Amino acid sequence: MLFAIDHGNSAIKTPSFVFTSGLTDYPVKPPVETDVLEFGGTFWTLSGERIPYMRDKTKDERFFVLSLFAIAKELRQREALQPMVEAELAIGLPPEHYELRNRFADYFKRGIVQFKFNDSPISLMIRQVLVYPQAYAAVVPQAQIILKNPRTFVVDIGGFTTDVLLLRGVQPDMQFCRSLEMGAIPMANG
Repeated sequence: MLFAIDHGNSAIKTPSFVFTSGLTDYPVKPPVETDVLEFGGTFWTLSGERIPYMRDKTKDERFFVLSLFAIAKELRQREALQPMVEAELAIGLPPEHYELRNRFADYFKRGIVQFKFNDSPISLMIRQVLVYPQAYAAVVPQAQIILKNPRTFVVDIGGFTTDVLLLRGVQPDMQFCRSLEMGAIPMANG
């Protein structure tokens, strides 16, 4: 199965879900009626309080756990929650952070990962991780329209960053890309 996940500093986005990039961890299962993910001996729930901005999201386990939530929610949506899941991930990084792509891909390649989602055990094997520049991935489906223009600027305004990417035809010009830490949240707070 292919899972597309946008790991925003403000929100995690999949084709079916958008949820805040926030987690709460517990040493024991919380006694609440909500989605609970058990991974690495810890119980996790989603939180409305965002993780502080991280340029490198591989520094701890939180974005990995958020990805497990995204995968589990997509599996439930597809009615495909099962004990063994083989997956490919399509994930994005801001274009200017694209030099982190190998580290980000390796972050997800862990062999078989065991976790439980709402008490359902899942063994997840991530076979392949495809990392794309975020703004580019968003416009690829419009390639026929973009081809008509010699240059196209793609602007992705996120919660914490505004990413700008120049396309020449449909090819990204990585020499002209910027990821400015001036997304909607800092602008609104400024």
